[in-house]
Amino acid sequence: MSHQNVTPSSLQLFEHAWQAYRKLVDNDYMEHSALTTAIALILPTLLPSPCPVTGKKGAWMADLGCGDLGLLAPMLRPLPLAGFIGVDATAEVLPLAARRLNARAESLQARPPWPCEWVCADLLEWSEKRRDVMRGISGGVGDAPGRVSFLLTKEEDGRTGHRHVEGKAEGRETVAEEDGCAVRKDAGGECSGLPLSPVPRYLNVVSSLFALHHLSDSGKQRALTALRACVAPGGSMLVADIFRQDGEGRELYLERYEARSREWTALTEEERGLITEHVRSSDFPSERSAFERMAKEAGWAQVRWLWEASHAAEALVLLQC
Repeated sequence: MSHQNVTPSSLQLFEHAWQAYRKLVDNDYMEHSALTTAIALILPTLLPSPCPVTGKKGAWMADLGCGDLGLLAPMLRPLPLAGFIGVDATAEVLPLAARRLNARAESLQARPPWPCEWVCADLLEWSEKRRDVMRGISGGVGDAPGRVSFLLTKEEDGRTGHRHVEGKAEGRETVAEEDGCAVRKDAGGECSGLPLSPVPRYLNVVSSLFALHHLSDSGKQRALTALRACVAPGGSMLVADIFRQDGEGRELYLERYEARSREWTALTEEERGLITEHVRSSDFPSERSAFERMAKEAGWAQVRWLWEASHAAEALVLLQC
């Protein structure tokens, strides 16, 4: 089985089913409300404190499979981050995520006070590329010692002022690592004209909400291994996802899921069919014990299960260095 189970056709199906997915969330059919509470309690505790002398914020966070940030956006805005990276394979959801993060709320700024980067990329490819760039083995330009770079394309969103970066090996802009951080420059080595925000060598927190289950077990193993190399000492990875019970086969899990879906009365038959087709074609949840084993083999020192839904499928797990 390929590590990448989200094919172009299944991505198209997912985009068509997006409104149906929002109904799942809004009607709390997968217990997103309790999950949000659990994440809100743990997330602030995972960030390193600002420097007591300078007050400089040093926490960098990436969310893989960010979608429209429907769950995370309200929790992210008040956090003392140095920067945030949102990664998703569906380009159409990235402007939605940027607008949601920038949404005005009482007592909050119109946009977060830290730089954001929106990346259209497969999460496994992005994770392994970032690890390779950090290690200095990228095949991109600028291979001199102390300077590692890879090519990206960029697209400005005039409504938000945020950049959309697509992880391709061709384009107008490079990211070059200099003195432990990366800066964006065009192919000629000059500033592209956009505000430059440094990307740190290491991430402090990685989150992934309902995305890793699109990978096979071998793909999850690769992603967890690559991300461990991208996270700073003391850093964390927060994973909310669906899992099979130990000893439960995928087909039995799918039958159990479809039985649950018949109780989701807010969905039309067409919407239920779209979701079921997406789940059957693209969802490959791991057994909980298998996921824990993969995490430890990837180098994560601690694995803590923080929350589990009443249907014994959705769960929140914390990986720590």
